[in-house]
Amino acid sequence: MAEPSGHPLFTEALRVINQAIEAHRDASPWREIVASTSGRRGPKVFSVAIHEGDPPRVVDRYAVRMHEGRFEVVEQGRLEAAPDWQVSVDHLRHLVVKPGEYMEAPAKLDLGWLEQRLGIGPQPKRRRGWRIGRVRRPS
Repeated sequence: MAEPSGHPLFTEALRVINQAIEAHRDASPWREIVASTSGRRGPKVFSVAIHEGDPPRVVDRYAVRMHEGRFEVVEQGRLEAAPDWQVSVDHLRHLVVKPGEYMEAPAKLDLGWLEQRLGIGPQPKRRRGWRIGRVRRPS
């Protein structure tokens, strides 16, 4: 069987990601991802850049929508927006070739960018106190 490439590779990788999220939708952070893209909050659209080689060069761009915890391709081709998700062709191939690995351990999907974009991931701590930004006077 021939290995998928281009658009079929990307759509097959999204299918694997969707299955992994669906299988673990009752666990964190997948529960929060599904909740933040469902109901009144509506679908979210993200831009994706697929790169390959060293140094990386962009070989394709997509707009994907996430609704009810599922990714769907909206548009392929030239997108003006900066990419929310940059993924390598090798990573997509690995997703398609070994889907069971990602079904068992969905943390390997490396969707930290999505958590950050949806505002559900760990946020950096802000320094607190009245002294922040103040210059210490010499004694």
